[in-house]
Amino acid sequence: MPRTVQSYVVCVNNEGYETLLERRKIYFVLKDEAAVKHGLLRVVDESGDEYLYPREYFAAIDLSPIVRRALLIRSKHQNRRQLRSLLLDGAASPPGVAADDVYFDTLRDRVRSRTWG
Repeated sequence: MPRTVQSYVVCVNNEGYETLLERRKIYFVLKDEAAVKHGLLRVVDESGDEYLYPREYFAAIDLSPIVRRALLIRSKHQNRRQLRSLLLDGAASPPGVAADDVYFDTLRDRVRSRTWG
């Protein structure tokens, strides 16, 4: 499911989330009606991941189209850097289990044995 930026907010309180949220920073809010019903916002935080935070930790802001575009471009560059880092870490890691016929047969058996609800 694609992530859709619904609005922008500024963090006014980061108590308990100091490593993930920065006060006075602008964040993207993703559409999540279930979260809103529980007093939460789905926010893209400092890690680049989306998490639920208390709505009262943020104040809604209105941005010009130019500023919105600049923020989205910055976010895309951060995502590229994060993906590159993950790929390089994976390439530098030691080899795992060989992906031979036995590996795939075992994987298929595991998938077939699951009950999908």
